[in-house]
Amino acid sequence: MYTFANLLKAVIGFLLVPLYTYYLTPNDFGIVSVVSSLIGFFSIFYSLSLSSSIIRFFKEYSKTDVVKYISTIISFLLIFNVILTILLIVFKDLVIAPFIEGINFYPYIFVGLLTITLTPIFIITQTINQALHNAKKYSIINLIQYALNILMVLVSVMYFRMGAFGVLLSQLLSTFVFFCYSFIILFREYKFSIDRGILKNSLNYSLPLVPHSLSGWTLDLIDRVLLNNLKSTADVGIYNVGYKLGSILDFFISSVHLTMSPWFMENVAEEKGKNLIIRISEFLIYVYSFIALCICFFSKELFAILLSKEFREANVILPYITFSYVIIGAYYFFGYPLFYDTKRTKLINIATFVSAALNVVLNLFLIPKYGMIGASAATLLSFFVSSLITLILSNKAKLIRYNYESMYLAIVLSFSLALFVTNLNSAITLNTILLKLLTLTIILLGIVFKYRKEMKMAVDLVKSKLKK
Repeated sequence: MYTFANLLKAVIGFLLVPLYTYYLTPNDFGIVSVVSSLIGFFSIFYSLSLSSSIIRFFKEYSKTDVVKYISTIISFLLIFNVILTILLIVFKDLVIAPFIEGINFYPYIFVGLLTITLTPIFIITQTINQALHNAKKYSIINLIQYALNILMVLVSVMYFRMGAFGVLLSQLLSTFVFFCYSFIILFREYKFSIDRGILKNSLNYSLPLVPHSLSGWTLDLIDRVLLNNLKSTADVGIYNVGYKLGSILDFFISSVHLTMSPWFMENVAEEKGKNLIIRISEFLIYVYSFIALCICFFSKELFAILLSKEFREANVILPYITFSYVIIGAYYFFGYPLFYDTKRTKLINIATFVSAALNVVLNLFLIPKYGMIGASAATLLSFFVSSLITLILSNKAKLIRYNYESMYLAIVLSFSLALFVTNLNSAITLNTILLKLLTLTIILLGIVFKYRKEMKMAVDLVKSKLKK
C-alpha cells in the first residue's frame, strides 16, 4: 500500500512536469525549489525526529500511558513550532537571508515557514497510523492530501497565473486543511498536556537522529541552495526539472530495497543464502545501470516531447543524476550488513557525515565553474564516496563479501557510455533512435545471458508466491 501510494504520486508528478514548465518560468521553478529546500532543512528542527520515537516506543506503552505519550509530543510540538517560527521571522536577516540570494522573504519564505509550522501535527497523525500498521488509511489520506494540493496548484497556476507564489500558497492551504483534520482527530483521543519524563525520554531518543537527518538533507538538497546563491534562481529551476526526471529510477530502486532488506536478514546467516545475495545484488546493479542507460539514451527525445525549449538544457545533468541513484542502490546493499550487526549500525553515520561534508565542498568548488553540471557531478561523487565508505565498513564486519569490483565496473562503464551519448550533438532522427535501440538490445542480451540462472530463479520464486 505504501509503495503503491508513493508510486502513484510519483507518476502523477512526472506527468504534470510538462504542464508546469508551460505555465511556470525557470525563475518560478527556481523559487519553488529553493523554498522547498529550505523547508526541508527547517522541518528537521520543527519535528526533531519525534515521529521516529513514536515508531520506536508506541508498542511499549500501555493504553493509558500511550495517551500521555502522544499528548505530550503533540502539545510540545504545537508550542515549540510557533516559538521557532517567530524566532526565524525575527532573525530572518541573520538566519535565512544569506541563503536566499535574489528571493524575497515576503511572501515566498514566509509562506514556506507557515507551511512547516503546521506540517508536524499531520506527520504525527500519519505516524500513529504507521505504528498501528494501518497502511490503507495512511495511504488514502496521503493521496487525498496530495490530490488536494495538486488541484490547488493547477487552479492557482493555470487560472489565476500566480506563478511560484501560487505553488507555495497551494501547499500552505492544503497543509492547513490537513492540520485542522489532524487537530480534530488527535484531540478526540488525546489532550493538551506535557509529561516532562515522557518528553525527556522521547527527546533523548530523537535528538541524536537530527544530525543524521541534516546530513541526508545536505546530500539531497544543498545543491539547490548553493546553485541559487552562486549562479541564478533560473538555473535552479532548470536543474530541478532535470533532477525530477532523472529521479525516475529511484522509484524502482526504493521498491526493490523494501523487498531486499528483509530478504537479506533472512538469508545472510547461511552460506547458500550469502552466495545468492551476492549474485542477486550484482545482477540488480546491472539492471539499475541498464535502466539508467535507457533514460539517458532517450533523454533528448523525452525532453523535446515533454518540456518547453527553455528547460531542455537540463538534459546535460541526467547521466549524473540517474547514476547517482544507481550508486544509492549499491549503497543499500553495502549497508545491509551494518544494519544486521546491531553493534555496527551506528557506523553508517560515518558515511553520511563524510559524504555530506564532501558534497558541500564540491558544490562550492564546481558550481562557480560548471553551473548545473558541477552541482550534479558533486551529487554523483558524494554518493560514490558514501557507498565506498559503507562498503569498507561492511567488509570489516566480515559478514559477506560482495562482488563490488564487478558492481562498480558496471556503473562506471554504463555512466561513461551514457555521458558520451548525452553529449553528442546529433539531431533526433530515425537512424539515431534505431542505433540507440540496437545498442541497448545488445547490452540487454548480454545481461540476460550472464544472469540467466538468477532470472530463472526469480521467475520461479514469483510463480511459487502467486500459487500460494
